[in-house]
Amino acid sequence: MRVLGVDPGYSLVGFSIVEEERNSYKLLKVGVVNTSDEKDFEKKLLIIFNTIDELVKEFRPEFLCIEELFFSKNVKTGIKVAQTIGVIKLVALKNNIKIVEITPLEVKKYITGTSGKHPKIQIQNLVRIILNLDDVIKPDDAADSVAIAIAGLGKIFGKSRVEHL
Repeated sequence: MRVLGVDPGYSLVGFSIVEEERNSYKLLKVGVVNTSDEKDFEKKLLIIFNTIDELVKEFRPEFLCIEELFFSKNVKTGIKVAQTIGVIKLVALKNNIKIVEITPLEVKKYITGTSGKHPKIQIQNLVRIILNLDDVIKPDDAADSVAIAIAGLGKIFGKSRVEHL
């Protein structure tokens, strides 16, 4: 099974393509959509839409695993991130891809198999171990998208990744 993991934002959107086969995970692609140089918000949304659409067409994932909006005190930022999430979901709907939303706490729980109260670096190191990588993935947005993809697969299958380690 192949999934597209997305850590939503509007200046940086982390993305990854992760494939699960016989309880083993393979990272096919990871990166960020960087729109920080673009001042026009609507153009940022178009860049994000087009980039995610290209990924979907190239890799044909069965699921989009996307982090639910964690609403902070900055409402203006939250609204912009929500619009970005809508654009990304639209790509999935347009391409008949099932959508799995996952909270930040669920990501930590599925990756660790425990309460989910772990620092980000510990999650990144577990992802490195799960994927048998030499180093943690950088930048953080890209690393988070991989954790979201793996946790999304756990949510789909109903079990944490550490059950297979």
